[in-house]
Amino acid sequence: IDQIANIKMALLDKKELDGAKTDDMLPEEMSPLCDNLCEIVASMDKVVTMMTKQTAILKGVAELERHQQKQRGDSEDSILFLTWPVEKFYETSYELETMYKQEMKLKQTICSYVAHADNRELLMYYTAAWVHEPYIGTNSSFLLETLLHETEHHS
Repeated sequence: IDQIANIKMALLDKKELDGAKTDDMLPEEMSPLCDNLCEIVASMDKVVTMMTKQTAILKGVAELERHQQKQRGDSEDSILFLTWPVEKFYETSYELETMYKQEMKLKQTICSYVAHADNRELLMYYTAAWVHEPYIGTNSSFLLETLLHETEHHS
């Protein structure tokens, strides 16, 4: 995204200095960069889709666990790995999924519009939004780490 924004800003600067009329054509060197950005976004979308499927599975397992508890008249949660009940895995997964889905929508929007931005401020906004990931909460790393620790995938 930085390279695309830099090329666009250079074009905007040139047009501002020359007083040239805005050209809707994209520079040739931007085409592979835009294609690459679209491929990255598509790969990210696949990851988010897999995350959504896993969350749905965890939701189903949590509901099944609640149903079985009712059948047994049991109020104690079954521990799936170290200390978390199934419901905690679902809640954590759902929270992460929500963050990443929102971030994915932003990335898709940026990918669609960054090459067509017509002012510096918008390009700077797109770049900052891409890099700083505003929808990924500050606790996402903690949630991921505790999830990995709980499943013994990370010590």
